[in-house]
Amino acid sequence: MQQITPQRVAELLAGPGELALLDVREQGVHYRGHPFFACSAPLSRLELVIGDLVPRRTAPVVLLDDGKEGLAEQAENKLKELHYSDVSVMSGGTGGWKAAGYELFSGVNVPSKAFGEFVEHHYATPRIAPGEIAGWPLLKIVYRTDPERIASATRSMSALSERSSTRRSERVRTRS
Repeated sequence: MQQITPQRVAELLAGPGELALLDVREQGVHYRGHPFFACSAPLSRLELVIGDLVPRRTAPVVLLDDGKEGLAEQAENKLKELHYSDVSVMSGGTGGWKAAGYELFSGVNVPSKAFGEFVEHHYATPRIAPGEIAGWPLLKIVYRTDPERIASATRSMSALSERSSTRRSERVRTRS
C-alpha cells in the first residue's frame, strides 16, 4: 500500500499538477465532512464510476476514507486490478486531514457553491428574495415564429427588465 500524508495531499492540491482526490466512503457519510476538492466515489460503486471520474489510468489518484475501516485500502486494490498505476491512500483519512489542521466541508458541490459565494461577495451581486419575485410574470419560451406570441413575449421581457433595472438602481441608492 502506498501511503501519502495529508500535508502532501494539500501541497499537491495547491500545485499545478493534476490529482484525483476520491472519498470512497458512502455518499451520505461523504456529505457530512470531506476535504474541499474530494469527490465522492463510494467503494460500493467504484467500478461503475471510476471511468467517468478518472478516465486516464495513469493520473495520480489519492483515496481517502475515515481512516478506520480500511475502505481506502480495498479501493486501492480494486483500482490496481483495473490497471490504475498511480494510486495512494491518504494516511489517517478524514481524521488525519482534520488532525493536520485542514478543514472538512459538508454538503455537495462545494467548489461551485464556494465560487458562487465568492462572486456574490466580491462583486456585490444583488440578491432577490423569493417574496420579491412573487408578482413577476412567468417567462415563456416561444418555439414558434407566431408574430403575436413573439411580440407578447417581448413586451413581457421588457416589463420584467424595466422592473429589474428600477429595483437595482433603488438598491444601489440605499447602499450609498
